[in-house]
Amino acid sequence: MLRIGSAVILVLAVAQAGMAQQSRNGTRQDLPPGAVTVVHSVDLARLIQRLKQQGANVGTMMGTGQNPINITTGLVVDQAGHVITRLVNLDPEDKDQDLTVRTTEGAQFRARLVGVDCPTGFAVLEVISDGNLMPALSAAALVGEGAEVTLFSSDLGKSSTVTDGRIQFLPEVTTLVGKIAPGTLYSRARGALTLQSIGLTSRNDSGIVETLDNRIVGMAQWAGLSPGMAYVFPYEFLQQQVLARVLDRNGTVPAGSLGITSEMPVASGPRGVVIREIQPDSTADVCGLKANDVIIGLDQYEITGQADMAAILSAFPEGSKIRLRTLRDQKPMEVEAILRAQPVRPILSWWPSATATSSPSVASVIEEKLPAGFIARDMTTQLAGYFGVKSGILITEVLKGSPAERAGLAAGDVVVGADGRELRSARELKALLSAQPGTINLNVYRNKSSVAVAISDSNPSKVK
Repeated sequence: MLRIGSAVILVLAVAQAGMAQQSRNGTRQDLPPGAVTVVHSVDLARLIQRLKQQGANVGTMMGTGQNPINITTGLVVDQAGHVITRLVNLDPEDKDQDLTVRTTEGAQFRARLVGVDCPTGFAVLEVISDGNLMPALSAAALVGEGAEVTLFSSDLGKSSTVTDGRIQFLPEVTTLVGKIAPGTLYSRARGALTLQSIGLTSRNDSGIVETLDNRIVGMAQWAGLSPGMAYVFPYEFLQQQVLARVLDRNGTVPAGSLGITSEMPVASGPRGVVIREIQPDSTADVCGLKANDVIIGLDQYEITGQADMAAILSAFPEGSKIRLRTLRDQKPMEVEAILRAQPVRPILSWWPSATATSSPSVASVIEEKLPAGFIARDMTTQLAGYFGVKSGILITEVLKGSPAERAGLAAGDVVVGADGRELRSARELKALLSAQPGTINLNVYRNKSSVAVAISDSNPSKVK
């Protein structure tokens, strides 16, 4: 019996001999050799305090006094027993985390957070064990496009029960069969593969990908808004890049940043990203970029818009040397830059994840103050169902006299899209409103009916 956190006692039941199922599609009770189940008890009060210190508007919903528990998958990547995993609701700067790993054989060990590799989102754990954690056996060669693979991910078993604050469960392993698909810009910039599998969701994030001859390919990162798709970071990349960077720093590795706000160029102008503002003492400031410069390339990649810029730039850690191709007054120019760090922020679960608590679920609610003068938050699946939408952003407050109020937005409205594109997170909407001056057409659901709302003058500098 193992105590996890201050609120819940977690009892990990050990599978009886012969219970493991070798099904390649469904559920079973064992992970591939070298893989472990990671149990993370979130200190919700401490996480919320950190978010408030960073200026976020945070509240709590539903049952209070209990900490959520995340169940996910990890991979042993060296002889020292370091484990790489992905953890939601985690403050990368807080090493005092309540973490436990469990092997397929039922052995349980405490673990310490070494740090998070922010360019990939993978966390590195140091396991306090007897030295018997053996690393996984990697694939001899990188699998190619069209190769069939199996994805394994730990979850909370359906037979779990909660009695008097005690969660008794047998970790259940979900298996999905998929194929390696053509790469995307995001995957190519990171040296990752792209995996497609029917039924793949956020619950399979951090899953282990294995060849049909039982050799580890790497770990999966759910692709977010793309259903049935994940990025697979090769085992060698996890060892030689993620593990090496975190151990070298002995802590969290920030992602690189240019320190600019940008917008798309006018339709008749060049393809790329127009620099709108430059933060003082940022990467862009130091390397001599100026407002109205157009970024058209980054290293070997062409930049055709803001999505390209975000996908490529986020792959680089702080301190990376990059080459930017730009246009200034329509004349080509190249500059080299050393990327400075993005702020390190808590990793939040914007989508439903595999969690267990000893009472009705506890959720941290992150509200964003958006340009145009309103406050909004992301929605859970249950809340989206209540409002009659699949997903969206719930408006919780509209400031008096703001452009949002003048446009007719009201608390309780749900924003599901803008200018013909689907929106799923408050941060996505905030980025759009910050980067695009003029009029933005929002698709809003009000009383379960669609309403069009046009917001003008959404420049945040004009909203007090």
